[in-house]
Amino acid sequence: GSLPVDLAAVTPGTIIADTVLEESRSHFLRAARQRGLPTFWGLPALRDQVRLYLDFFGEVPRIDR
Repeated sequence: GSLPVDLAAVTPGTIIADTVLEESRSHFLRAARQRGLPTFWGLPALRDQVRLYLDFFGEVPRIDR
């Protein structure tokens, strides 16, 4: 399928992000890595958001992984 951005037009060093929870499913991230662009995916962001949310509301986060 088509990508949401023309990666040929992206400036080198631009971080390409996708909010998927399974990195291997993202054709967008795979294509960006093939062009040597740095990538970031959704699960690490979600974990950080949960940590911040729990910290804000006075809970201690427990993450098993």
